[in-house]
Amino acid sequence: MDLLEAYSSDEEDTERSENCPKGCVEVVSIHDVPADTFERSLPHVRGNWAGHIFSPLTGDWTEKIDASIENFRNALELAGWSGTVVTQTARLHVSCSRPFFLQLASVDSFMRELRASLSHERALAIQIDKEIILSNDEGTRSFFGWKLDSNPALARLVRELDAIMVKYNQKPYYDPPVFHISLASIQDEIPAEALRYLQDLQEDNVFDSLVHIRQISCTVGTTKRVDISLLQ
Repeated sequence: MDLLEAYSSDEEDTERSENCPKGCVEVVSIHDVPADTFERSLPHVRGNWAGHIFSPLTGDWTEKIDASIENFRNALELAGWSGTVVTQTARLHVSCSRPFFLQLASVDSFMRELRASLSHERALAIQIDKEIILSNDEGTRSFFGWKLDSNPALARLVRELDAIMVKYNQKPYYDPPVFHISLASIQDEIPAEALRYLQDLQEDNVFDSLVHIRQISCTVGTTKRVDISLLQ
């Protein structure tokens, strides 16, 4: 960023701060916040590797994402909330599991079973239903994103993954499942008034969009990953 860009950015932030309707919200990328911003859901246990199963979002969604996050920011400010919204738009995905932990000795067999279970599954296209607010299991963060339409085929696929999760003593996915794409989060509960403003501000052009589930990925730790392409 050159000096002119930096000056322009600071000037915009100052102007917004002076003109905030009730609250004042700063929007920052997850890459620009301290590592301890997000608390561990479970304390670290030596030998446990954190894992996640998901479908990566493909395509260029920048314009729709920016519009939705701006709506979220405006709704929070109109409701009188002040604080930081952390965006997480670099590697967007649809979660197909809860976060889980495996011992290293179990990782390879777990991934083999995932691949075998998904070998017959076909790609899906699911419409975005609406903007949504969810909380993590511990109630320490609220997440803003897009909820997908109910889809029996995706629900069935995740039930197959659940059977593997249970076999490895992990929790199954949420029941009923709420398939979604998280765009941003705050370290707080969302004020009820903000939810009402958000409904009024929702971007209708988002909801004519299809999310394509073409691949299921699983990461465990920082070095273990499997990408499984679904049948076309």
